[in-house]
Amino acid sequence: FLAIFFAEFGLTNEEIGLVLAAGTAVGMVSVSFWAGITDYFKAKRAVLLVTVASASVSVNLYLVPNVWPALQAPGVMLIWMVSIRVVYSFFFTPVNAILDALAVSSLADPHDYGRCRLWGAVGWGLCNALVIGPLLDRTGAWVMAPLFSLFSFILLVLVFILLVL
Repeated sequence: FLAIFFAEFGLTNEEIGLVLAAGTAVGMVSVSFWAGITDYFKAKRAVLLVTVASASVSVNLYLVPNVWPALQAPGVMLIWMVSIRVVYSFFFTPVNAILDALAVSSLADPHDYGRCRLWGAVGWGLCNALVIGPLLDRTGAWVMAPLFSLFSFILLVLVFILLVL
C-alpha cells in the first residue's frame, strides 16, 4: 500500500522507487544497530518501546505537507518523503526482529515458534485483505499514518504491560 500512499502525494513512479529504496537501505543497517543495542543492554522490551514509539511519531510526519504547503513543491516533497522514510525505517525495521526474539524467549517450547509465526502471518494477511485494503479504497491511503499510530499505541501498551510483568 505504500506506493499508493506516496502516489497520492504526487510522487512519480521513479520517486516512489527512490523513497522505498532509501527505506530499505537504512533498514538493512538499522536492524544490526538495534540488535547490537538490544544485546549489549539486554533490554529487548525497552528497545521495542523506543523503536515503536519513534516510528509512530515519525510516520505521522508524512502528513505534514497537508498542513504546510511549502513542502508540496515537487523537489521539496521528494526530499521530505525520503527523509521521513529514512527516519521511519531506522526505527521500524527492527521491530519484527525484536518481536520474534521476544516470542521465542516467551515460548515454553521454542519449537512452537513456527505455529506462533503462522498465526501471526494469518492475522496479518486477513487484516490487510479484509480491513486495511477496503478501508483504503474508501478513504484514501492518507489514513495509513494515523492507523499505524493507533496500532503502534496498542503495541506500546502491550509492551509496557510486558515490562511491568
